[in-house]
Amino acid sequence: MRLRLGHGRDLAEDSVQRSAHRGHCLGGPGRAPARGRVSASPHERLRSRDGTELAWHHWPLHGPRLGSVLLVHGVGEHLQRYPHVAQALLEAGFEVGGIDLRGHGLSAGRRGHVLRWQDYVDDVHAAAERLPDPLFLTAHSMGALVALDFLRTDQRVRAVALSGPLLGVAVEAPRWKTSLAGVLSRLAPGLQLANEIDPAEVCGNLDVQRRYQEDPLNFNRVTPRWYTEMRAALLRVRAHATSYRIPLQVHAGAQDRIVSIESMRQFVDQWGGEHELHLWPEGRHEVFNEVFGPEVLRSVTRWLRTQAGAGDAAGGQGEQASSAS
Repeated sequence: MRLRLGHGRDLAEDSVQRSAHRGHCLGGPGRAPARGRVSASPHERLRSRDGTELAWHHWPLHGPRLGSVLLVHGVGEHLQRYPHVAQALLEAGFEVGGIDLRGHGLSAGRRGHVLRWQDYVDDVHAAAERLPDPLFLTAHSMGALVALDFLRTDQRVRAVALSGPLLGVAVEAPRWKTSLAGVLSRLAPGLQLANEIDPAEVCGNLDVQRRYQEDPLNFNRVTPRWYTEMRAALLRVRAHATSYRIPLQVHAGAQDRIVSIESMRQFVDQWGGEHELHLWPEGRHEVFNEVFGPEVLRSVTRWLRTQAGAGDAAGGQGEQASSAS
């Protein structure tokens, strides 16, 4: 393993909010991508296995292509927060696509609720079918947990890069709360409860914090069924760690108080294929959005280019603390 220390609402069809938010952030900050063009239309739709309608976001590449990258966002947010990630991938030679998971962003479904975690996995599968080979995957937080569950049976993805993956929570709930969630998951599975995520812990970038709080497509509630399904997914994915064979790169903030860094370390150590973990000392949960985010993205894109056979050196700046196969 390589460990590097880097620098420094009930219904999801809220139609009024959604129509007002069409195209939000799709162009992204800064100049247009050098090797691609950000899609101007978020109106494309696709259907998951059970017929749920999902918003499809596509950043096509106009020029030589190393591969495709599927993006998966975290809980309570949406893919329209990732144009800078898509732009970095485009400039590195990758076509980019992804969806708003059910109950998120512009997709159908209840906010923060899922009857089966497999429904999220089916959403990712439907999105993956839209992208050509060779296929790579980049995911954040809860989206990383969904992606890892998807990868237990997937045969297409060549390598995966994760940001702040949810492999355990930073502060475990008391046992009585976990037991109560199990009861409510059976008796009142759709009850809306606050997820207790503090926007200040999302990122150290104050502008990102402000936009996170003001974004009408973000939400901070989940249901008991969502919680019990998430816990079951954690157990499945962690038990499968030694069976994964594709290359893995993980980036996380050492100051992350949302997900467990220790659970992340243990999981990466057990990964069955090539793997590396980059911890950013000043980073919180969303390292792509920190002031040093461009450096994180450079590390991701160099590594993905190497996995695609472009011959770039993997990794970003910073001290390499340990290395092993």
